[in-house]
Amino acid sequence: MKPRQIVTTVLVALLIGAAVAAADAEGEDAKRADRVLRDMGPDLVAAASTLLISQPVAGDLFDAAGTLDVHGDVGGDALLAGGTVGVNAAVKNGVYAAGGRVAINAPAQRNVRIAGGSIEIGPQAKIAGNVALAGGDVTVHGPIDGYLRVGAGRVLINAAIGGDVEVGAGSLELGPNARITGRLR
Repeated sequence: MKPRQIVTTVLVALLIGAAVAAADAEGEDAKRADRVLRDMGPDLVAAASTLLISQPVAGDLFDAAGTLDVHGDVGGDALLAGGTVGVNAAVKNGVYAAGGRVAINAPAQRNVRIAGGSIEIGPQAKIAGNVALAGGDVTVHGPIDGYLRVGAGRVLINAAIGGDVEVGAGSLELGPNARITGRLR
């Protein structure tokens, strides 16, 4: 993974924190001691120890939580940070996430950038753009239309990849469903 991509992922996590702090300072929406929720027109900013986003979000989603599950479609980008992050609903633009365990099991219409201890692109994920992942354990079971770049300790690719694949890993395994249209480096 290129340094620029790592920096981008870290900046996303910092931006989520700043957006949540701004929403907390405004104090106009639902707020409890353990949760901040701010509806910003089509966008949603939220932070809590546990978050379940079950309603659709028309614009961008900025979330930070210990445990974060997205079950409502996102009309823009999803910028997510947490101990455990799950995306189980379609994202119209890109997914940018950082977490201990990050699982994407729904389509994304643009790029996906993730840094985490354990990362899974599940079988229901169909990524229409490019994917860059940095993690300890990375598993790709869902198809990717663009390129795949991975830096990890262990990588399993078991899906169709439409572009080049670049992997820097301690171990790389190609499963029976792996189909790489571009070059593997």
